[in-house]
Amino acid sequence: MAKTNGATLKCPQEYIEVLRKALIGILALTCTFCSLLDERGQDKDLSKDVQPYSKFNQNGLNCEIRFSKELGSLETWAMIMTTNNMTKLYDESKCAWSDDIKFDELVDHGGAARFLVVYERDARSKDARNPVGFVHFRFTLQGEPVGVEAGEPALYVMDIQLEESVRRRGLGKHLMTVIENIARQQGMMHILFPVVKEDRRARSFVLEGLSGYVAEHLGA
Repeated sequence: MAKTNGATLKCPQEYIEVLRKALIGILALTCTFCSLLDERGQDKDLSKDVQPYSKFNQNGLNCEIRFSKELGSLETWAMIMTTNNMTKLYDESKCAWSDDIKFDELVDHGGAARFLVVYERDARSKDARNPVGFVHFRFTLQGEPVGVEAGEPALYVMDIQLEESVRRRGLGKHLMTVIENIARQQGMMHILFPVVKEDRRARSFVLEGLSGYVAEHLGA
């Protein structure tokens, strides 16, 4: 008999299975790690994954999408918009909304967060300076740990937030396409979206927006 992680293994096949799961976990962690850092050990710039979809000129909108590793001067704007967009929905679903938790996710995240920021181009200027939305995402693992830290590499979308003035014009679906491309280019096997069960509009948005990944666990 062999012993690993406090569990007694009755046959070599069980030992091989534990090793297999450990190897899968190591590979998944490596994939996630490589999505965060470049070959020099610095935060990876994902701009090249965004570039093919960085412009959105449809339905009266003229927007530019930029990758960022932090919100910087946009922190207050992002926090206010997210609170305005989500508080009523949380109240209706009887979930507890917390400004402190959301602030920690957006700002005090220890370098784990990545962002796509959407700017609307000013008709009087060549520069896109007016922020109208953002996507907050992270690279993580998906799956149930069994004896070892395991799972499959996943891109976790924490927020897709848009100003009211730019909604229902195809911009959100376009951002889903950008997210899918990032996930694909970085070798992610899953894209995870937290959706409030009662928010049928958000659930439909996820189902309709995904084209290269299969939707699972959204329930009825």
